[in-house]
Amino acid sequence: MPAKWDEVRPLLDRFSRDLPTNATVWFMMPDGSYYATAKGGFTDQNLKDCTCFPKLIGGKEVLGELVISRSTGQRSIVVAAPVVADGKVVAAVGVSVDAVKLIEVVESRMTLPENAYIYALDAKTKVTLHRYQARTFKTVFEIGNESLGDTFKKVMHREQGVFNYSLEGKKMNSIFRKSPVHGWYFFIAQQCK
Repeated sequence: MPAKWDEVRPLLDRFSRDLPTNATVWFMMPDGSYYATAKGGFTDQNLKDCTCFPKLIGGKEVLGELVISRSTGQRSIVVAAPVVADGKVVAAVGVSVDAVKLIEVVESRMTLPENAYIYALDAKTKVTLHRYQARTFKTVFEIGNESLGDTFKKVMHREQGVFNYSLEGKKMNSIFRKSPVHGWYFFIAQQCK
């Protein structure tokens, strides 16, 4: 039973409009061709060489894949799931969330102390979410220096904790917790006065 874009489009368009992050909702066929709400329909691009393609075609979910969106050109976080019929992957449905807009939504809903902010790192210390767009999708090694990256790696074997460090000559106090869903580490950091 092949998947049909016309049948799912109204639902995906509605879902896309309801998201507060201007996310692109997409519907991928098994050959990698896809439809995207940001493009209003079928795109001339293909996701076959995307890092999430083998997982989806293999029947696995994708939670928090970092990509440059082919539809919008933005740094995006992908959440997607395969569509299975009769034991076979017939399509995949995904959401590409603009990482900058997502952190704006998160921060707008949090009440943080003065000089504090939230950010997230993946298990390889790559910044997944940060208020400073220039830091997004870079590793801590690229943002600070090698010793800072090594310092982060040492604490990131724990599930949660307190972590103090220096960045660009500023002393930072932070707390962190590992997400059990996708393994990211969420930090709330505050510059010391």
